[in-house]
Amino acid sequence: PYPLVCSILMILNPQQIFAQGQAMHSEEPMSVRWHRVEIALGMQAGFPSGEFRESVGERFGKGGYLNVVINPSRRDNFFQFGFDLAAMHFDKEKTQWNNEPLKTTGTYIGIHAVGRFRIESESIVHPYADLMVGAKTFYTSTRIDLDLFQTLSGDYDTERLHEEYQSAFSLGGVFGLTFLLGIVNLDLSVQYLPGWGLDYADPSTVGVDRSRNIVYEKRHIDRTDMVMAKLGVNIWF
Repeated sequence: PYPLVCSILMILNPQQIFAQGQAMHSEEPMSVRWHRVEIALGMQAGFPSGEFRESVGERFGKGGYLNVVINPSRRDNFFQFGFDLAAMHFDKEKTQWNNEPLKTTGTYIGIHAVGRFRIESESIVHPYADLMVGAKTFYTSTRIDLDLFQTLSGDYDTERLHEEYQSAFSLGGVFGLTFLLGIVNLDLSVQYLPGWGLDYADPSTVGVDRSRNIVYEKRHIDRTDMVMAKLGVNIWF
């Protein structure tokens, strides 16, 4: 009889049967997997918002970002923490100085600590939200505008003729989606990053004073709010 056969099998090899049952109950969907480190790398566009947009006009930045977060838990992926680095070019102005062509570039650099909250899902789409706090720096620099041949020849001075830094405290939030594709995943996010005020050295106002020195017009901005759009690849391990 069937009950008698089962009883005999359990007596003969109970450990194997117990292990098989435990494995059946512990299996998780392939889309939900625990990971220790998450790295995202990709392209980023930044758009000034509010007063900042009124001050600098219809300009936007183009560049890239690196995001690294660590999972302190060994049970799930709900909370991670780490950092976010971003760099973008905003402006490129050309002018003349002592009969030399000049190029002035405006660059954004963002460094922020990140706290991430991720919602687990059995689908390929895993949403997350980030809280960020750190600083944004606007770097304005002027150098002689060289073509590729002049740069490679090394016969021309590539030293920056003038440069200025302005930094402001910033914090914000991110809503993102990770699409699980395999070893390398797709990462898509939108970031709102309010920022404190600073004296902005506008690259479009580059000029030369009476002493033949390069100068920028500075304008005080009370807020440096920005909206970022990010598209990149994401690796879990």
